[in-house]
Amino acid sequence: MRVLFVLPIALAVALLQPADPRAPSGFVCVAGHRPPVTAPITDPFRPPPEPWLAGNRGLEYGTTPGDPVWASHDGVVVFAGSIGPHRYVTVDHGCGLRTTYSFLADVVVAQGHTVGRGQLVGHAGEVRFHFGARLDGNYIDPELLFSHRLVRVVRLVA
Repeated sequence: MRVLFVLPIALAVALLQPADPRAPSGFVCVAGHRPPVTAPITDPFRPPPEPWLAGNRGLEYGTTPGDPVWASHDGVVVFAGSIGPHRYVTVDHGCGLRTTYSFLADVVVAQGHTVGRGQLVGHAGEVRFHFGARLDGNYIDPELLFSHRLVRVVRLVA
C-alpha cells in the first residue's frame, strides 16, 4: 500500500523538476548556443523604442564574403531560401526559440532538415552577416544565447 502512495508523489516531483538543474522553475534555459561565425560583432542588438521604429533586432558581424556560417544550436530548418536578392536560413530550436542567419551568399541546408550545433548552413555574402533570435515571436538579444543567462518565459494556460 505504501508503494501506491509514494509512486504518485515521486512522479509529481520528477515532472516538476526543470530540465536544466541550473534553471529555476518558470525559466527556460536558452544557453549553450555558439556564435554562428568567428568574426567580431560590429553592430550589437539595439531594440527599437517602439516595434515600428528603427533599431537592430540582432547582431551584425564583420564577416568577409565566403566566411562559413554555422547553426548556433541543434534544430530544424523552417526556412532556407531567398527573399529578393538575399539568402536566409531560419532554424527552430524548440521551446519557442528561432534563430535567423541573414544575407548569405549560399545556403547548404533545406527546409525540413535537422541541423546540429556547429553544422554549416551557408556562407557569408557581400552584405554584412546578420544573426537574429526570436523567443515566442519576440526579438531577443542573441548574445543571451551564448551565455548561461536565463530568459523568463511565462506561459498562460487555459
